Amino acid sequence: MSHFSSLISKFERRKQMENSTVYPKFRWFVFLTMIIATIAGAVVMISPSPLVGEVAKGLGVNLGTISAALMAVFTLALGVSAILSGTLVDKLGVTRSYVFGLVVMVIGTILIPFTGNSIGALIVIRVIQGVGQGPITGSISRLAADWFPVQERGLVTGFQGLATSLGVLLGFVIAPTVFASTLSWKAGITWGGFILLLISLVCTLVVAFGPKPPIVSIKTASPKVVFKPFLKMRITWVCILSVVFLCWLFGSFNELTPGYFAVPVPTGLGRGPMVAGQMMMIFQIAFMIGAVLSGFLSENVFGGKEKPLVVLGFTLAAIFCFSIKFSFVYENPIILTICLLIAGISMGMPNPLILGYISKYFPESITGKLGGMALGIGTLISSVGVLIGSMALRSTGTYQLSIVIVSVVAIIGLINALGVKTPKETIGTNNKTIGA
Repeated sequence: MSHFSSLISKFERRKQMENSTVYPKFRWFVFLTMIIATIAGAVVMISPSPLVGEVAKGLGVNLGTISAALMAVFTLALGVSAILSGTLVDKLGVTRSYVFGLVVMVIGTILIPFTGNSIGALIVIRVIQGVGQGPITGSISRLAADWFPVQERGLVTGFQGLATSLGVLLGFVIAPTVFASTLSWKAGITWGGFILLLISLVCTLVVAFGPKPPIVSIKTASPKVVFKPFLKMRITWVCILSVVFLCWLFGSFNELTPGYFAVPVPTGLGRGPMVAGQMMMIFQIAFMIGAVLSGFLSENVFGGKEKPLVVLGFTLAAIFCFSIKFSFVYENPIILTICLLIAGISMGMPNPLILGYISKYFPESITGKLGGMALGIGTLISSVGVLIGSMALRSTGTYQLSIVIVSVVAIIGLINALGVKTPKETIGTNNKTIGA
């Protein structure tokens, strides 16, 4: 029997033993901790966005420079950190990784009021915050594998997607509110995230001294499993690319579509920032609904299979992202709302399902590294996708090509998603491996 077949055999024994494993009710407090920490990280990430004008004015620099310093730098640091933190999560465990990440983010956030008027200091702060967010973002597959039975893992990963969107919405509210009451942009981008980070850290310390997760993985999923052989498996890259394409799709649509709605004709639709904000609020809420529904539908409608909903998500995203190009859609508020709802729900489904798939079907000792790699690369590619869309806008003077690019990415994601298969479908004779 080959090394891969041996891994699969151990994987099958692990699944059999999980059926008789008792998962503690304390896992729901762990779940709550994950939700709060994810919201906190999203608030920290997005809080500077609505205040970039005030920051630029305060520092005497242009908007492009300050946007790059506050947002692009954070995204870059988060992506790299999520990739590297996978090893940290698999070696130290989720709880210690959370403590590390939260402490780093707390330190970075509390230093903001002391940056003076130095853009360089702000860049360093955003790097620190991004590095701290990496273990929180990248550990979801390992957390689900450690604490939750197979049938609940899709739900857990889905709620992380909801928490991220909720944190973004809260950040857009909290930062301007604090600024309005203090007239300090430093206070605006500090206090909402800082308080949530402290709450997250307290909850994580409770988890650290509370009940431990089941030890199924120690008994059945070899702790000596090495990651490198899995990089030769087709299914590994199908999972990674599914996350990457979805991150590109969501990031580009979320960043560029508000401008499409807001800016004057002929570049955009000329609806103004207020209407653009309302339309994107509909999209964000739909995205959260899709993230939560994905796990429920997978387990209760599709028999625990992820592939149908991942394929459906990319398919509907391709169709309904493309639909906003047409006048019969954007000139009718009802049709436009329906298209945005379907686009948001469909984009909310693939990533939670794939991260749940990783936690269910890969050896537990590599789920942190694999999940972190997928989300880290996806975060970096998301920034590249926004850059490509912006270049298309600059070269054509309209958003039409940018919308086409987003739809093409969704189609490529759909083709890639056809390769998602459960182990039972791909385990065969002749020493075939998962997804081979």
